Amino acid sequence: MTAPTSAPASSSQQWDLVGRLQRLAIPEREDRAALAALRRSLGKEPGYSADVARIVQPALKDDAPPAEAEAYYLVASLFGLLPRHCDTPRDPSPPWAQQGLGWSLRRARLRDDGEADPGVERRFVALLDSRPDALGEHLRHLIKLTMSRDDCFALDYRKLLRDILDWDH
Repeated sequence: MTAPTSAPASSSQQWDLVGRLQRLAIPEREDRAALAALRRSLGKEPGYSADVARIVQPALKDDAPPAEAEAYYLVASLFGLLPRHCDTPRDPSPPWAQQGLGWSLRRARLRDDGEADPGVERRFVALLDSRPDALGEHLRHLIKLTMSRDDCFALDYRKLLRDILDWDH
């Protein structure tokens, strides 16, 4: 049986990148130096750090356009900030099973007193209105905000990568 031809050409690379990132965060052999290099690369140009390029470049196609490379480097640097990946289930019917950024932000916007925090919504709207070159800054703030309110917060980095690649669509 052959692989389906309708799959996007970069889907295997997306899986490879996230798999490489996940291996850095295995508790028994966590690569703290690599995760720190990823965090430091937030906001920097792709290829800025040889340590980060060593992680990301093997997952990129040789002829990847600059926007795709930027998306891969952004996702890798965000993983350094929050090294917890969780695949979104195919059937996200139980609310606790959803791990998308939007779902996590929805939970994070509720304060302890049950009132909605308008700051979370403002940051989310700013993200939605942003250009691709400003995504990193907005995502970093939203991820940190969500981390501060939810100890169990994890992201589906494959979904995030697909969303960033399709940002202008």
